[in-house]
Amino acid sequence: NEPDFAVSPRLQEAFVKFLEYHPAKRLSVNLRRWLLEFLMYDGSAEAEYLYHLVTDLSGLFDLLDFVQEEWKGGRFDNEPSN
Repeated sequence: NEPDFAVSPRLQEAFVKFLEYHPAKRLSVNLRRWLLEFLMYDGSAEAEYLYHLVTDLSGLFDLLDFVQEEWKGGRFDNEPSN
């Protein structure tokens, strides 16, 4: 199934530029650490918005993992993960 949106060259350029300064692996690791620290020390497990936050971040982590796999061996492979 084709998505019902197009990725413009401008959006592609913005995505690549973002990843040049925020490599997928590092961003994913840092967001996961931040989320775990937040949930352990500040978050209330009963807060209703946390379900949607965790669901949305899980989707973002899946995307970041996919980006990392697609670009494996590319210019971001040597980026430290922490």
